[in-house]
Amino acid sequence: MATFAQNGIDDGVSDSLIVCLDSLQKNCSHEQYMTALSTLLKLCRNALDNPTEEKYRSVKIENKSFAEKVWKFPEAQQFLIAAGWSEVDGLVILYEDKYLQSAVRVLEANTPAPIQSTTRNRTQSHLEACTEDDQVKQQVLDNKKKKYKKEYQSMLQEKKRIADQIKADRRETSTRVTKDARARDLKFGSNMKRFEDIGVNLNHEGG
Repeated sequence: MATFAQNGIDDGVSDSLIVCLDSLQKNCSHEQYMTALSTLLKLCRNALDNPTEEKYRSVKIENKSFAEKVWKFPEAQQFLIAAGWSEVDGLVILYEDKYLQSAVRVLEANTPAPIQSTTRNRTQSHLEACTEDDQVKQQVLDNKKKKYKKEYQSMLQEKKRIADQIKADRRETSTRVTKDARARDLKFGSNMKRFEDIGVNLNHEGG
């Protein structure tokens, strides 16, 4: 496993990425680890090399290949999250790409050269085959991504609103219960009768 210093990576997130890969390597077979590495590298490099193409910035969790090679491993999920990906409505979407280059460098440092070469060749071949129709599809995906991001942000805001409302309701309920209790105490005290009021003379000595 390559180290932080060996790769000349100086951003804090790289340490987290390396830890994720260390943990992944310890918790799966060598074959599974290498497959996960190459898949993660392909995913992150495609997104890095094609920053304006939204189809490279999201993947369905139900995608059989992705689920089997990557997503079934918690450590691989943590790697993607640390690299700027987020899980939203059955999709893993790249929302923050400022750590993407670090993710690719960490993956490359831990991936054998032949696998890196194969991944690069496939990416280049795809770029050469890109057509005008692809641009239309990319625009559609871009719109979807913006929609998902907006919905995700709205969901977070709504959760916060509900949580704040619950806290406010609890405070109001607690205050109301305290006031009701005090009111009952005052009412009970005002309705108390003295013995003299009901004709009983405690000083009268019976004969």
